[in-house]
Amino acid sequence: MDSGANVTRCTLFHTHSEDYRCVTIITVKRAAATFSVIGCIFMLFVIWIFHKYSSLAQGEVLPDGILCNFQAWWLTYFDWCSLAWVCCITLNLYINLVKEMRTERFEIAYHITAWGVPFCLSCLPLFGDYYGPAGAWCWISNEHMAWRFGIWYIPLFILIFLMMLCYSRIIYVAKKRASTWSGTYNPNREGSKVHVCF
Repeated sequence: MDSGANVTRCTLFHTHSEDYRCVTIITVKRAAATFSVIGCIFMLFVIWIFHKYSSLAQGEVLPDGILCNFQAWWLTYFDWCSLAWVCCITLNLYINLVKEMRTERFEIAYHITAWGVPFCLSCLPLFGDYYGPAGAWCWISNEHMAWRFGIWYIPLFILIFLMMLCYSRIIYVAKKRASTWSGTYNPNREGSKVHVCF
């Protein structure tokens, strides 16, 4: 092999890309991607041949009832859980990087927030009987559009905006520290860590 050539490295095993382990992983990855593309093309071909779907909804919408309410609650709860965990992670990064505080003590609060708040929010439309068929799936029914905005869309965009502010501050602080970095030892920071421990 030419020593001057640009040789790619296998970062997983810290070797050259010709290592059998890297070759195996790349081969499996390419085979899986090939099967995925073939499967997608096959599904599109079947849909085109049989003209099965006239809309993006691929199944029957559940009629209004217990199962529809459960599906709507499930969707609302886990959408909120996902958003709550992203907010908790953002807050954790902010506290760690900007405030330079240890966050282990907030772990229980994160779990209560990320599982409890979504539970309460997803139960509100359930108790008001606002769940029902909403297009391709069950969610807050079309007759209760204000509930959709109040329970999901408005809080979603407010939280996204707040997370953008947090990440802007995190990036600003990280860049500022990187530009003034003079090593790993900072006497002020190390002194504050000693006070935290005792």
